[in-house]
Amino acid sequence: MKLLIDIPEWLYQDIQEYLHPSPLDKVIQNGIPLPKRHGRLIDADAYRKEMLDSREFDFFKRLDMQPTIIEADKEKENG
Repeated sequence: MKLLIDIPEWLYQDIQEYLHPSPLDKVIQNGIPLPKRHGRLIDADAYRKEMLDSREFDFFKRLDMQPTIIEADKEKENG
């Protein structure tokens, strides 16, 4: 199972330095941080399939209609 969690940067850094991590700490250590100021994340594979199945090709309109999996990082919107 994949799970997205939001933890403070200081806690993530502390867990990275643990010498004897618990099983949960190991999961966090092996996690992949999202880049700061990322855009809205969608399921591109589902979008590609929808576009291939569609006779109408309005790329941007259909892109905007895709469900958001992870909202955009607020720093990008304000930055």
